[in-house]
Amino acid sequence: MTAATQENVQPFTRDFTQVIADHSLDVFVGHIRQVHATTDDRSGLGQRAGTFTVEVGEVLARHAVQPGSSITMAFHQDLHPAFMKRGGENPWNAVNITEGHAVLLACKSPDRGRTCQPMAALNADPPHTADVDAVRQSYRIEATNGQDKLELMGHALESQSPLLLSYAVNALAERNVLGHEQAVHLLSFALILTAVPPANREEIGRGLADLFDENGLSDANRTNILGALAHAMVDAKDKSKQAGWAALLRSCLMSKGVGDDARRYALVRNITVPPADRVIQTLTGLQHDTADEPDSEERALLARMAQIWQNAKR
Repeated sequence: MTAATQENVQPFTRDFTQVIADHSLDVFVGHIRQVHATTDDRSGLGQRAGTFTVEVGEVLARHAVQPGSSITMAFHQDLHPAFMKRGGENPWNAVNITEGHAVLLACKSPDRGRTCQPMAALNADPPHTADVDAVRQSYRIEATNGQDKLELMGHALESQSPLLLSYAVNALAERNVLGHEQAVHLLSFALILTAVPPANREEIGRGLADLFDENGLSDANRTNILGALAHAMVDAKDKSKQAGWAALLRSCLMSKGVGDDARRYALVRNITVPPADRVIQTLTGLQHDTADEPDSEERALLARMAQIWQNAKR
């Protein structure tokens, strides 16, 4: 091993969704110019560790780096095919550390020796340039305010980019950059839009569910969340997806924070879309699918939710 052994290589501690939220980091495209690494196969798994030097190209967020400067950082990879294929627990495994390649890097600001602690990295060569575009757009949204931010955030929720989608959901549901009311409006509206890619819907739904028990959230917003999740459930094309949406709906409606059934009736009573009969039909169908487990908690909760919707109609 070189001096940059596994023990002194700083592990990644952030994905890029978190990186964008941390305004203390330098984020840039680096072009790998030199790699100094050794390989150790004594364990039978294969490990590669060392340092690489990049020339700074486009800077997306700057505190200390300058375009054209050189920065050196340590890395460690597991070379066993099983680890390389699925990435394993080490994010470096998925990064192509080879001279001539480009990487998108987030680092703690370089010191006087022009080294830095990498916090996250992605390949930046084709076909991975879409990730760079997504991070660039995320920073553009971070820098805007008011109506422009609302519109850009809405477009991000409809994006084909998983990275840009994750940024938007994180910014709205976890970081609360627009306030809970606007977050619920954007996320619930996106969940019922046919223009939103199907792959985005589940992450948007989880973001809504995370908001449901937030302190200070109005019951009107809670009703909007329940309505959006119920719409996704009845609109799902197969039973497994319906069951997934029912689980998210249950996590909200049956949460301890709601209190008693009287409040549950009040929340559900104000839902106009989807119609109550469609929700009851879907929940009853899912309940029938658990007929071989008559005493299961899931079956009992599905029946209870259907009953709440039924009672709310009266």
